[in-house]
Amino acid sequence: MESWFSGKVDLEPTCWMSIHDGAMDCMGDYGMVLTGEGIVRHELDEASGYVEVVFPVSDLERLGEAGLAHLLCDMVAPVDYWAGVAGFCFQHSPYKLVRLWPNVRDLCQRFVGVEITAAERLAYLAERGVPTVNWLTFIGEEHLARLGGAAALNQNLSDGLTTSTIGSGVVLACAGGPRLGDMNNNEDIDIFRRAYQSVRPAQFVDPAYAFSALSFPGAETVEWLTRLAD
Repeated sequence: MESWFSGKVDLEPTCWMSIHDGAMDCMGDYGMVLTGEGIVRHELDEASGYVEVVFPVSDLERLGEAGLAHLLCDMVAPVDYWAGVAGFCFQHSPYKLVRLWPNVRDLCQRFVGVEITAAERLAYLAERGVPTVNWLTFIGEEHLARLGGAAALNQNLSDGLTTSTIGSGVVLACAGGPRLGDMNNNEDIDIFRRAYQSVRPAQFVDPAYAFSALSFPGAETVEWLTRLAD
């Protein structure tokens, strides 16, 4: 692990790590998945690794919105990132996600603020643009430039949306903390819609990067990623 994180050894095509405090097929309260794609050797190689970290809701209650945001931003700041989000996510097993896709597909039609845990697919989109938005949306330097830079982004923000510099990019924050984004409650999703409009010019979606070829195909993946469009 030390050699991997320090870059002392060749990662080979892919290095993968999953750490969680539940049983083998249960996430438990905390979990982390990290995948590195190794050295880019030719034009067909993907350069984007990813980190997915899961906290229990009790941490939000214990730390508060500001405290949890501070913790997450401190985690992101040292990383050379393209894009990422923080918010609620569907609880899942790191080993049996495929079995949950039918349930996830139904739930995500209503609760658009709950992230679909498909970081291994979203990572490829993040290399090319901002895939989606949530309570916190991290926008790396390259994608920020597509929005005209931090100053231009700030000029277009409406009430309840703020940005802060995080590493070489910014984090766009929605006031009020993470939320379910219930489609039956316009007040619950309004700020997410406005955040999405702010970063939409830097978004990248492609049906080739489906969440699941059989259970969540490309067209439905694109529909979900653009769910906050007017």
